[in-house]
Amino acid sequence: MPRSSVPSAGYIYVLQNPMMPGLLNVGMTRRTPEVRAAEMSEYTGVPGRFSVAHSVAVEDCDRAEAAIHIRIWDT
Repeated sequence: MPRSSVPSAGYIYVLQNPMMPGLLNVGMTRRTPEVRAAEMSEYTGVPGRFSVAHSVAVEDCDRAEAAIHIRIWDT
């Protein structure tokens, strides 16, 4: 079975950065949300550090992220 059709547990997260008020990063990770926030904080040119505003463990993070992004764009 192709990897993309096999459910993979992970997290859906919302990250915030105090240097970018009003902007949120919504995504998924198979690691912890805190590890993902640290990774995003290391990017060149990103002011400040990201922190986890909210996260939830899910059984299929690819499907959950796709559904959330559809919902965000529909509002």
